[in-house]
Amino acid sequence: MLTYIIKYLIRPLLIAAPFYIGYNLYNGEYNDFLFGLMLKKVKYELYFTRKIENLLKEDSDSDIEDEIDEYIINYNGEIMLHSSIDEPIDKCSEYPLKLYIKTINEVKNIYRLNTDDNCNKDLELSKMFENKLDSPFLQVELNQGGEKTLLDNGLSDFYFNGNKILDEIFLKWFLDYYNYGIDLEYEYSIKIMDNNINFVELSKNDYVILNNDGFVKNEENENEENENEENEENGENKDKFEYEKDI
Repeated sequence: MLTYIIKYLIRPLLIAAPFYIGYNLYNGEYNDFLFGLMLKKVKYELYFTRKIENLLKEDSDSDIEDEIDEYIINYNGEIMLHSSIDEPIDKCSEYPLKLYIKTINEVKNIYRLNTDDNCNKDLELSKMFENKLDSPFLQVELNQGGEKTLLDNGLSDFYFNGNKILDEIFLKWFLDYYNYGIDLEYEYSIKIMDNNINFVELSKNDYVILNNDGFVKNEENENEENENEENEENGENKDKFEYEKDI
C-alpha cells in the first residue's frame, strides 16, 4: 500500500511541483511574494548588522578617551594663522575673522568669535557647542561669473546658535579651507533655500546669524548707512533753517 502511494501519488507530485512553480515564476505569479521575502531578509540583516556595530562601537568607545583638539584660526583675507586659545598671537588682534575650532574625535565644531576683545573676555568657550542646531538650509548656492557652486561641504560645522556666517570675509576663508578649488570674486551672490522652501538671496554686504528658529539675514553696514542717512537729513534741515532765518 505504501509503495503504491509513493509510486502513484507522491512521486508525480514531486515531479510536477518544480514545473508548476517554474511556470508560475515565469508568468510573474509569485513576484510580489518573493520580493517581499527579499525585502524582509535585507531589512533584518541591516537591523542586526547595525545592532552589532553599535554594540562594538560602545565597547570600543568606553575604553578610549575622546581626542580633543582646540585652537583659533585668524584670517585677514589673505593670511591664515593658527593660534593657541591660551596664547593668542599679538599681530592677529586686528584680523577681521577669528574662529574657535574644537575637534572631538575628528569631528569639527566651529564658532566665530567677535573681534571685539571686550565681548570675548568673559566668553565661556565650553558652552558654545552644547546644543547643535538642525540644518537651517536645504541648499546654499554661490553664484559668480555665471558659475554656480553648491556649498554642501563644511557648513554643518557651524550650526550653533548665534554663529555669524556667509559674509564676504567668511566666504573667502571657507572656500579655501574646505578645498572648493575656487576663489571668491568681487561680484557674487548667495542663494539660500530654507527648510520651508523659501528663497533668500545675499549680496556681498549681507550675512546670516543662525538661531534656534533657523537664521536671520542681516546687512553688514546697515547701522552705518542709517546713521549717514540721518546725518544727511539733519544737515539738510539745518541748512534750510539757517537760510530761512537769514531771510
